[in-house]
Amino acid sequence: MYAYFFVTGSVISIWASRIPAIKRQTGVDEGELSIALLALALGGVVTIRLMGGLLDRFNGRIIVPAAALVASIALVAPGYATNLQQLTLFLLLLGSSQALLNVSANLQAARLQREWGRPIMVSFHAVCSIGGGLGAIAGTLCVRAGLDVTTTFIGASSVLTLLSLLGRKWLLDTPALAAQRAPARPRFRRFALPRGRILLLGVLALCCMLAEGAANDWSALYTREMVGGSETAASATYAAYATMMAAGRLIGDRLVALFGPVNVVRGGSLLASFGFFFALVLPLQIPVIIGFALVGIGLSGIVPQVFNAAANDNPERSGRDLSTVTAIGYFGPLLGPPTIGFLADRAGLSVALLFPASLVLFIALGAGTLRTAEHREPRALRRSASSKSLRTGSMRLWVPPLRHLSENMNGHRSEQSEETLPNNNHHDSGRETR
Repeated sequence: MYAYFFVTGSVISIWASRIPAIKRQTGVDEGELSIALLALALGGVVTIRLMGGLLDRFNGRIIVPAAALVASIALVAPGYATNLQQLTLFLLLLGSSQALLNVSANLQAARLQREWGRPIMVSFHAVCSIGGGLGAIAGTLCVRAGLDVTTTFIGASSVLTLLSLLGRKWLLDTPALAAQRAPARPRFRRFALPRGRILLLGVLALCCMLAEGAANDWSALYTREMVGGSETAASATYAAYATMMAAGRLIGDRLVALFGPVNVVRGGSLLASFGFFFALVLPLQIPVIIGFALVGIGLSGIVPQVFNAAANDNPERSGRDLSTVTAIGYFGPLLGPPTIGFLADRAGLSVALLFPASLVLFIALGAGTLRTAEHREPRALRRSASSKSLRTGSMRLWVPPLRHLSENMNGHRSEQSEETLPNNNHHDSGRETR
């Protein structure tokens, strides 16, 4: 399963590392390149919004490897582009396939977490971050070795295709509940408005992804131009942010197990917001590096928990819910650069970065959205429920006597979850209900 998150992170970073060479090869200017990059993002938004029902109806062992294969092969296409039209079309294909892989892999990870009964979601995103970093390094090494764009993309595509084929045997071989229980359901409305909780989760994802994009795009520039730091200091600022983002995701699952997703998201958003304000209030090299490092570790666990909550809100439509939240979140990287750029032109970059800092504060206010109905039960009942477990085969699963699974696991709101698991400790449950 980790292989698919590695592919998810690597594909875009390898492409991004060769953008200057692609620009020279196609002869496009900055404005035309921005159009092609917009197609990359919009292709992803449209695809994941349309494919939610597909994820609910088909086995993840089919969709995830297929999406990974298409994304790996689609990486080669931009290397053959010679004009704007071809580049736009190829990037539309690359963005669509990578977005489908992103959503389907996250949905599979959420189902694995629900099956295993312990937090694992953040570690998958850590592998995605590692894949992105290694992909960028690989692209840079290819540039220094003098390899052309096509050779770079073919070599990377071959490695990623192999990973896509090898990783299939570790995927969960369980179809979605919707396919098991209602195979003849009427066709869903593809553009129906999302439910209130799903909409709010999407807004939280948008705020976090916009803040992530702001730190990615502007941290080094802020250090160089507003603080007057050296090129080394500017690079160190971005490196501190990216490193702490990956480190936070490596330990994120343990934090979720200890404190729960609501506290992790709320605490992380407050820490990230403090990091932004710290860097803006003290425009000196060391405070700025520390500030963006805090932004990285604060934001690291937010998107995984939001995605997991969306996928477990209603397992019968988890694919549609997760695709909706992801599609809304994707507007963060789309809207962030022009908004921050506009504010920077009018009032300066220091004022412009107050925008993502404020949005991160909103995440702290909305973190309670991740809390499930189970957490409104009396504490004594929750403690009693958490002590019960069931051994099924070689896998240890938790079977709660309450109607809802614990927030510390999945944020699962379905009232039928305990009925889908074999209950070998029926006599214990019987005594408790009496």
